[in-house]
Amino acid sequence: MISSDAARFDASATRVGQTQALFREVNERLKVLNRRLERLEPMGSFLCECGDVTCTEPIELSVAEYAELRDYPLRFAVAPGHVFPAYEDVVFANERFTIVEKHGRASEAALHAPFRSA
Repeated sequence: MISSDAARFDASATRVGQTQALFREVNERLKVLNRRLERLEPMGSFLCECGDVTCTEPIELSVAEYAELRDYPLRFAVAPGHVFPAYEDVVFANERFTIVEKHGRASEAALHAPFRSA
């Protein structure tokens, strides 16, 4: 049982980090399909990697944009407006997607999620 405000914040940060790591794993699987279709469609469809477990909003990135994003394990691609400022900072934004970088407990949870992609 969580009994303090600080513990509730940490639990939420952990949940947000784990949720984003899960969406990253789904997008790693979509990356394979997007690569196969790249010559037909230069923009790939991915899922928003925000911390909301119910979000299924699609976002578009080129395969190269997605590959560059994966070079930074604490960064996630989210739909515009899907930022959790208590757990992440915006490092880039355009009309198609926003790149956020985790901090604090959420970053630890994202790095250590059991389903995190290598």
